[in-house]
Amino acid sequence: MITNICMLLLLLFLGFLLLYKAELCEENKSFFDLSSTSAMRGFWSIIVIIVHTPILYQNRIQDMIGSFAYIGVTFFFMTSGYGLKLSVNKSSETIKRFWRNRLPKIIIPKYIVNVFALVMAFFIYNKVKIWNVFLIRGWVLWLLVCYLFFWVVYRFNCFKAYKDLIISVLVILFSLVTFFMQDKIQSTIWPTEIYGFIWGIILANIKEKFRIKSLSGWLRKTIIMCILSGVCGILYLKFKPIYFGGNYILKIILGILILLFILQIITRVKIGNKISLFIGSISYEVFLLHGVVFQFYEYYFAKLDSGVFIILSIITTIVIAWLVRLISKYCIEKCNLIINAILK
Repeated sequence: MITNICMLLLLLFLGFLLLYKAELCEENKSFFDLSSTSAMRGFWSIIVIIVHTPILYQNRIQDMIGSFAYIGVTFFFMTSGYGLKLSVNKSSETIKRFWRNRLPKIIIPKYIVNVFALVMAFFIYNKVKIWNVFLIRGWVLWLLVCYLFFWVVYRFNCFKAYKDLIISVLVILFSLVTFFMQDKIQSTIWPTEIYGFIWGIILANIKEKFRIKSLSGWLRKTIIMCILSGVCGILYLKFKPIYFGGNYILKIILGILILLFILQIITRVKIGNKISLFIGSISYEVFLLHGVVFQFYEYYFAKLDSGVFIILSIITTIVIAWLVRLISKYCIEKCNLIINAILK
């Protein structure tokens, strides 16, 4: 009973994140800008926490939400690819300062979270491996691989007219190799979600084509995308156990359709409020931290009901993520000052 009430409240909160202050407009001039994507990242970061709930604390509603939560990780890759492409379009200096600008923002929060996880491990297991502080793996490693592909192609000006195509091919090959070798890889992998990086680059190139002048045209395309996403979602639930055809090809197709449905909606619906924007601003830290928070509650509060466990994990993750964000911001500023001083 408690779990059902908690999950109902959580569903209402998710609806609130998307709908509060959302407005239908003739043309959403903030379509996929920083504010819009940040609001959506806030929503998807909560979904990611829900889907990663430890098995002992999972429930039916959590499992239902989790079936399509991989779209959240796909969306994070998508915003990364989209942002990189827009930045190089604006200035050629972006590539020259690429790692100097981006690496501290990725590495410093990760190392701070690693330290936090190390302290947590000491209190829980009474032992630590100091070198774990320097480990870069999981989603962060995959993102850095995408960054590397992008940087290499643009830095060395490979085949000027086909840069984005080359990046896409590299991402696809990396995805396929990891998918077929996943039994040998001792880490979580995202062979289908990484395609979001490609979708982000494509969106940056064709963004204007999403603008629809007539309301009737917008409604028609929105309904079509909703139906296609729904049908493909049902097919995915039925056939996802099928190797490659279901858990790779069909999963990618469903991801594309759901993202297109979302993009179609926000061409006319402006979303974002203070809460969704706040969570979106710390979404990276939320992603890094939620597993550590799970370990804390599993160890110290093992008898919690499923719903209570999930809600407490979400709240705690957000609070600590905000603190990590503040510390990271200070460290990144100091790091940039040092780098600039050295390179002068």
